[in-house]
Amino acid sequence: MRGIPNKFFLLLLAVMVFFLSVVHAQTTASSPEGPSSVTEWNETRRVATTAPAIQAFAGNVSRLDLRGNSVTQTWQGFFGNISGTITLDDGWNHTLYDWNLASPQGEVYATTLSTVTWLNVTAYLFNKSGTVGDIPYVDRTEYETSLGLAVADIDGVDETFKNTTTHTLFYVGSNKINGTLAQASAINDGAAPAIRLYGNATASVSGLFEEVLLYDYDNEGVIYTSLLEQDQTGFNNQTLDFEMIVGEDGHNGDVSTTTYYLYVELQ
Repeated sequence: MRGIPNKFFLLLLAVMVFFLSVVHAQTTASSPEGPSSVTEWNETRRVATTAPAIQAFAGNVSRLDLRGNSVTQTWQGFFGNISGTITLDDGWNHTLYDWNLASPQGEVYATTLSTVTWLNVTAYLFNKSGTVGDIPYVDRTEYETSLGLAVADIDGVDETFKNTTTHTLFYVGSNKINGTLAQASAINDGAAPAIRLYGNATASVSGLFEEVLLYDYDNEGVIYTSLLEQDQTGFNNQTLDFEMIVGEDGHNGDVSTTTYYLYVELQ
């Protein structure tokens, strides 16, 4: 008979643990996660313009006004489409029910961080220095140095992602990134640096595809974030759901690659 109270206590403890886990699950917001599949098509690159020929004649002096193009050594571009499912799963990914998304809304994230603490993701602050708590903060100057950029480079980070560009309000898990406010000056306080990538195969049509810079201050890393569109005409005249660029150092003959980890958050 002495074993009965112990068994009862263990049963009561198990029930309490179960209900605590349920309450914890109910109070934990959904967070971005890795896509279930990624299909990468052939990478392409600008085709160099054929060199024109001009004739030289002894004794002549000629004025030449030239215009040229050069491939960036700082950015890699990604674009494509996305499909997905909203699902109701348990802790073992057993699905109680799910809903297929024909035209998902949400975000695509790309970062060099293999682990992200999503609760600590906020707008990237270009001019912040020092620490958050006791963790160093990677400011814009440090980040540009890691990409091999010089101060005067026209395709630098802050020349590309603007503090003055507003963007659509969205959430990263439970964190609000409010693009309708002024650019953030403190943690969780305003818009992120943003760019509007081209659509309709012309540089004069911008603003179709929004991308912003976020930052995980727990793991000290920048997160490139593309806000999903629904079947828009992209830069290549194809129907796309997103366009984005990510930093990659190709300066001074650097041919090594940079590993990025992809996450999605769908609605």
